[in-house]
Amino acid sequence: MPSILRTCLAANPACLLTTRAPIFTALLLSGGFLSPGETHGGCGPQPDGTNIPCGSSFLVSSPSPENQIPDAVRLSYRIRFDANLGPENPMGSSWKLVFCWVNFYTPGGEHPQSIQFQATNGRPLYNKPQCATGHAGTILYETGFGAGVTDLYFGGQIGARLAEPVDELVLNSYEVDAINELWQISAWSMRPLNGEELAVEVTREGTTTDVGGWNCPDTFTLTAGLYRIWRVSWSDGAFTNTVRFLLPESSARYLRAGDAVVLATENFTSLNPGYTRVTFRDFAVESERGETRSLHSWKVTAEDQNDTHFGWGFRQACVDDTPAIEVSNDGSPDYLRVNDPLSLAAGDDCPPGYQPVLNVEWLPETKSIRLEWPVRAFNFDLLTSEGGVPTAEAWHEAPVVPEISRRSLRVELPATETAACFMLRQPAGQ
Repeated sequence: MPSILRTCLAANPACLLTTRAPIFTALLLSGGFLSPGETHGGCGPQPDGTNIPCGSSFLVSSPSPENQIPDAVRLSYRIRFDANLGPENPMGSSWKLVFCWVNFYTPGGEHPQSIQFQATNGRPLYNKPQCATGHAGTILYETGFGAGVTDLYFGGQIGARLAEPVDELVLNSYEVDAINELWQISAWSMRPLNGEELAVEVTREGTTTDVGGWNCPDTFTLTAGLYRIWRVSWSDGAFTNTVRFLLPESSARYLRAGDAVVLATENFTSLNPGYTRVTFRDFAVESERGETRSLHSWKVTAEDQNDTHFGWGFRQACVDDTPAIEVSNDGSPDYLRVNDPLSLAAGDDCPPGYQPVLNVEWLPETKSIRLEWPVRAFNFDLLTSEGGVPTAEAWHEAPVVPEISRRSLRVELPATETAACFMLRQPAGQ
């Protein structure tokens, strides 16, 4: 490493991820970055008898019995799509999904139902405005978001109607995982959502026996009966998408008290390149009587990490100084494991600030410097400074686009005799 490289003194390194204002901080110039892992043919059982995880983890809202609301009729939460980065050279499947199941029940009833929200690292482009049977394509690494209901018991007892312009929201029906007659009807946003935060609401409305116009064409005919309407909406403040779902009143009268929400990941293993980060916060339920209660207590009930393949799932984070749930896959060992708890209580401190580390390598053949840092710091600007110990005004952004290589970001900069410091800075307003 050339002697011209020096570290920069920190003003406040402890608050690196507990605030989103510009921060000047020290970066240890060492080899502590995340490097790409091995490449395999796929997850599951391997020819050598080993089993490779498929990147799944489940986090369940788990309020204590005294904090449960048995007659909840409204749920709200916020979801932010912080990162959706693709690999430099996609290998195999890079498709990732973050699920949010909102569960219902009816006292004394059977067959509990749910509404399934999905955030994906590809934005579907449907070629029909409503009840599409396929889609024209997908923009990979643009966030897709939608909500749907599934005919879990093969009874022809689900329905949906849009309440928004068709150019913003598309209603689609399909057989889940190609299982014959296992239909799902979903409403998908057609808007780019990278970097956006949505306020989501699930609200109970009335009942109906009129099933006309609630089924997607060419799928199935709804059976006669009494149905409950649940309205779902999401908004970023500038737009609002709304869809109404139809579920049997015998199984979807209230939000389920003990596990109203289940979050889950799919395909988040290191075999699926590309970094994704989604955060959830402000979960709350409201009863028929108007009583509101936050969902603070959560627990991991299942995950498939092991000693060789790990580094995805859930952990506590902060969003705007508020405790939040982070869903990501940066390869770190600090993701929650089975039976680990997570709290969103307002009095809980945010986790310690994350300190990204730059690895610096001198390349004599090109007279340049290669910088590499973990994807966990993906949204930090790279800044350089010339000469001595710089003042705040001396820093300037490096005019380069990072080269993404699975779990690290990499750039090469021309070396100069006056190049003194490098640092990562979290942009203001992020």
